[in-house]
Amino acid sequence: MKKFFIIISDSIRAFSYDNCLSMAAAISFYALFSLLPLMFLLFSLIGSLLGAETWLFERILQFVKDSLPYLSDSIVEDIKGLVDNRRVFGWFGIIMLMWSAEFVIQPGWLYGERF
Repeated sequence: MKKFFIIISDSIRAFSYDNCLSMAAAISFYALFSLLPLMFLLFSLIGSLLGAETWLFERILQFVKDSLPYLSDSIVEDIKGLVDNRRVFGWFGIIMLMWSAEFVIQPGWLYGERF
C-alpha cells in the first residue's frame, strides 16, 4: 500500500514539474480553435453537393420554405450563398486548418517535449 502512495505522489509531482496542465490547456484551446476551419470545410462540402445535384438543392429549398415560412427567405439566401462560395469556403478552411494545426503541435516543441 505504501508503494501505491509513493507512485501516486511521484506522478503528481512529475505532472506538476512538467507543467502538464498548461500544456493540456494550450492543446485543448488550439484544438477547439481548429473547429472553425473544419466548419468551413464542411460548408464547402455541403455547397459542392448542393451545387452538383440540382434536384437535391431544389428539394432542400422547398423543405425550408415549407418548414419555416417566416424565415425561409433569409435561409434560402444563405443556402444560395453557401453554394455560390463553396470554393472560397474550401480554400479558406484548408489554409486555416493548416495554420491552426501548427498551434496544436507547437506547445510540445516549445517545452522541448514530444507527445
